[in-house]
Amino acid sequence: DISGIYIHKVQYPTRGKPRSQYDNSTTDGFLENQTERPYIIHKKLKYIWNFESENFELLQNWDERPYDEVLNAPTLTTDLIETRRNLYGINKIDVSLTPIMRLVLNGCLTPFHCFQVFSCVIWFCVEYEIYATCIAVFSVTSLIFQVYELRKNERALKKTVCISSKVTVCRRRDGEDDFMLVDSTELVPGDLIAIPSSGCLMQCDAVLLMGNCIVNESS
Repeated sequence: DISGIYIHKVQYPTRGKPRSQYDNSTTDGFLENQTERPYIIHKKLKYIWNFESENFELLQNWDERPYDEVLNAPTLTTDLIETRRNLYGINKIDVSLTPIMRLVLNGCLTPFHCFQVFSCVIWFCVEYEIYATCIAVFSVTSLIFQVYELRKNERALKKTVCISSKVTVCRRRDGEDDFMLVDSTELVPGDLIAIPSSGCLMQCDAVLLMGNCIVNESS
């Protein structure tokens, strides 16, 4: 079933060595004579075209890489940062708000409300107007509060998730490793993050390579 599959193209720098997508070099599987790579997204998973095998292959998650590969990984260059950002996207969770009308329709189409509507129609037909009106008012009020709570929870989730902050990372610039401040949305897989002694809010999953820290997962 290929319904809902769209083919896109990702741009990336042309410098790099030909290699397989899954080896441990630093060019992320890009070929020197290619400037773009087709990919498809199916069921929220990205499949990248591999020019060597001539197949779409699932983009490898970084938590599947060996620990020694992560530990010995070099600092990222500008080209490699651009490549991985095009591959994996920006470091941001986009939480969209459900339209009000969709929330109302979803609430109206529940079995409970459908039964209430059917019951009100029957009661109006047999001239139980007062009882039917009370049930209708109660159902509408309940639906309004339900939609309000759903929208309130969505806004709270969006406020909690869709945040960004400044992060200190070590990257290679002009041939030398340099610490710099970047926005958390600009982080890419493989970035070396310096955790300040005063603590910080982690904006991504990370592996502690040196030192120790205490993680508060309750906030």
